[in-house]
Amino acid sequence: MTTDTVASTKPTQPAKPTSDIQILKVKKSPETNMVQKMSSFKALGIDAARTVREGMDPKLLLNLVITNNTLPLCIEAMEVNVDGTGHDIVAVDENTPISEPERLIAESFFKEPFPAVSMIKLRREVRRYLEGTGNAYIELLPSANGELVMMRSLNPLNVRLGALSESVTITREIERNGSLIEVSMRDRERSYIYQEEGRDPTYLIEFGATQDIHAQTGVFSGKSEEGTTRTLSQVEKGNQLIHLKMNDDPNSDYGIPRWISQSPSVVGSRKAEEQNLEFFDAGGIPNVIVFVKGGEIAKTTTDQLNGFLSGQIKTGGRAAVVEVASTTGTLDKAGNVDVQVERFGSETMGDKMYENYDQRCEDRVRLSFRLPALFIGKTSDYNYATAKVAYQVAEAQVFKPDRDEFDAIMNQIIRKELKLTTVMFKSRPITLNDMDAQLKALELTKQVIDPKGLVTEVSRIANVELTYVDGKEFTQFKNMDGSVSNPQQPVQSVAPVAPAKEKAPKPDKKLTATESNELAKKLARTSGLLDDGTDLDEEEGNNLKKIFASLDDEDQTAVATVVSVLIFGQDGMVDKGIFN
Repeated sequence: MTTDTVASTKPTQPAKPTSDIQILKVKKSPETNMVQKMSSFKALGIDAARTVREGMDPKLLLNLVITNNTLPLCIEAMEVNVDGTGHDIVAVDENTPISEPERLIAESFFKEPFPAVSMIKLRREVRRYLEGTGNAYIELLPSANGELVMMRSLNPLNVRLGALSESVTITREIERNGSLIEVSMRDRERSYIYQEEGRDPTYLIEFGATQDIHAQTGVFSGKSEEGTTRTLSQVEKGNQLIHLKMNDDPNSDYGIPRWISQSPSVVGSRKAEEQNLEFFDAGGIPNVIVFVKGGEIAKTTTDQLNGFLSGQIKTGGRAAVVEVASTTGTLDKAGNVDVQVERFGSETMGDKMYENYDQRCEDRVRLSFRLPALFIGKTSDYNYATAKVAYQVAEAQVFKPDRDEFDAIMNQIIRKELKLTTVMFKSRPITLNDMDAQLKALELTKQVIDPKGLVTEVSRIANVELTYVDGKEFTQFKNMDGSVSNPQQPVQSVAPVAPAKEKAPKPDKKLTATESNELAKKLARTSGLLDDGTDLDEEEGNNLKKIFASLDDEDQTAVATVVSVLIFGQDGMVDKGIFN
């Protein structure tokens, strides 16, 4: 939705290109001229009054992408890391229980938003168009009763911005102070034109518009010039469209890609490679040049010499006899003839034209995406530590903000259209998992967490199927054919239960509160629950466990309670059985 005015249909003088755009006019490659506008729909029979001021040609922009040596890598890195991580359906907030019917509706819709198209595929296509042309379009397809059932991505080559409607009063809901309020404003609503080659145009309208638009004629619903109200059937209505823009174009209502400021580098890199190719096709710098001073080489000798030097004459132990006739001197005395042979072989072997320039162009294009070199396949300057930091910085500064922006669109538009109130769409982040660190953390806490949960976490981390059954764990390894090897062979428990020990006779004297506290601290150190810098050897630890085993149930419970309060601040978190 926008408040821009409709572009005038009167012919105007073309604006004089500015100097920074002129630099993109390459003499031999007019297709790289960024001043070229979008191809008009006039030839297709569409009234010019129904379109707006044209922006940059999306076909030209996509051609620049596929012919550059860096842009496809950067765009694919954005696809994979922003939109290729998958998504989850989660609760709106911690205090709202998830409605099972709503969860099923959301999961089925986002699993396959269009027939045979997954959500990841749709998102990657939208990202590819958005990064390549600065514009992406998502069409919302309703059922016969007007409910949203599908959505799909439209090719920006076939979409143009249409005219704005007349100013209308619109009402929107917005949350303030924990409640929804309605606000009214005057605005004009945008139409869009979609046309594939050889087909009639189809008209669409921006999402959230209060009016409808006729899909074939492009006429808005509402009051006609005669004052009557036009109503459209569901079949006649044009679908709604979500227009995504990377950056705003100051010269039009379209978007522009983030790399547009580096378009001289995009074009220059290509021209440098083309010139290098032309240089190699022409044979490069000659290996040998023969200079003749004061004479003339015979035609047959010249042909023979060229044949030898170019390799056309293939003989073993080649030799060339050069006959040179003097062209200076007098009748009595011939002039001096000087023949010089200059070799250029070493220069040819070491020649690398524009290599530094091409590298600089690559860096400029990559930095327009704010991507570390790691993401376009350059790993020679990275080790594990620097690669991990590069991933973390890129995730925080580049990928996550774009991912959150897409999530906001799904939740503010699609979720409301599906009438979902308890669930929301959430993209998965990039996670760098260190298996060793996770297993060490589980090792430290294995005595105080649920054994079944422990087995589940170890299964997830190690990518091995572990099943918790009656206090025992059974490992099932799946083979390539899907069969299971050793399905009933038990393995050692992740949290093994200590063998039963012979208990000492119960003491006649009960423990005092001070003795219970002291024993509790020592047992906590021995079990790894408390790390206060005090070292206890294995023998002392075993003695403490024997002392604990000799206590009656009441004293054992008291000691376990002290440990629970000492470590977790509350009772009931530590079972006395872990000290036996």
